[in-house]
Amino acid sequence: MQEPSSSQLSSDFFSSESRIRNTHALTSAIERASLRQTNNNRPLAGALVLLIHTAIITTILWLILWSSTRAQVYIGLCLWLTIMFQHWYFGGCWGVRSERKVWKTKEWYGPWTSLFRFLHNELNIPNDKRIHEAVFVIFAILVLYTTYHRLQTMQ
Repeated sequence: MQEPSSSQLSSDFFSSESRIRNTHALTSAIERASLRQTNNNRPLAGALVLLIHTAIITTILWLILWSSTRAQVYIGLCLWLTIMFQHWYFGGCWGVRSERKVWKTKEWYGPWTSLFRFLHNELNIPNDKRIHEAVFVIFAILVLYTTYHRLQTMQ
């Protein structure tokens, strides 16, 4: 049997079928692990996934926005860019997808849920995926802009 070449592996890894399969595998593994840790308590398991998801994002943002050394900012920036890639690869946030899967809901947008509910309920902005993506892109641009200016002023 012939081994697949590296170009075959990379093209398969990035195919839409492979990305869908890998997204399902990751969220299913997170669901199983969180349920195992909480004795199949879905509300608690979802809260555990949310806590870990939020801790990861908070740590990365702290590195970018408030750390005291250039090295820490660069580490945070590399992690942030990895998150950008993951959002593209998984077709959204793996953390939010995992939380939705554990809680069995489509009405959850991760830590952004409160903001989106305000936009939709108070400002009558439609509940549309494009609105959510636009908020994420604006936030990402602000983080990268802030990072650039922080690096310009650090020694």
